[in-house]
Amino acid sequence: DLNFRVFESMMCGPLLITPHLPQSGMEMLFREGEHYVSYLQGDAENAAAKARYYLEHRDECRRIAKAGREEILRRHTSKARAAQLQELLLGLSVTERANSIQGSAIAHFMTVIYCLKADPPMRLHAMRLALRKFEALAAERITFDDQTVASLIMFKYFLEKYGLLRESAHLLGLYEDQSAASSPLAIAIVDALNKVGERKRALAVAAITFSLPEAIIEAADMLMKTTCRQLFSSFGVETED
Repeated sequence: DLNFRVFESMMCGPLLITPHLPQSGMEMLFREGEHYVSYLQGDAENAAAKARYYLEHRDECRRIAKAGREEILRRHTSKARAAQLQELLLGLSVTERANSIQGSAIAHFMTVIYCLKADPPMRLHAMRLALRKFEALAAERITFDDQTVASLIMFKYFLEKYGLLRESAHLLGLYEDQSAASSPLAIAIVDALNKVGERKRALAVAAITFSLPEAIIEAADMLMKTTCRQLFSSFGVETED
């Protein structure tokens, strides 16, 4: 693999003279003689000869060094890579094959996590894709495993964090018939509905699973915050109360 010091060195501005490593992926990202200079690996004389040459030809040295730094700025900064990821995400299409919907919903949710610090349009696009997948998953009426329930609960958190409360309530409402099979999911549904003023409907959902539905409605927000903190800790993501 290409050493990160390659990027750091070129970004600093001097000419990079590095060993020739055909399998490192260097040629896939940069052009020899245009962005950097290489010498035969393990050949100290060849390395010294290259160094002497560019010390004696300063204009050529500066030209290659400048081109290398410009290539880093153009394609290999965090912002540039985020833009590349955004372009890929915006080109995604959502397939509706039933046997792939569950895994695809979780995969799109993971993309949301990776896009948390991205530009708002990219983050929103990722959330919209995940929302469509979770909506399609609800229509399948399949039994969910713990991973799917956890992903749905965490996705609910992000929808509400960015002000999409109606979307959250609509999505969680699609899973009402699954509430009896999962207490955490039932609480998430109750909380989402209650947050948009649908208390009567939330109460009906809570009554299916819990003996004290009124108490569940009052405690739902706190229970969700605790659950999300525990779930997100495994991803190294901090939640905001």
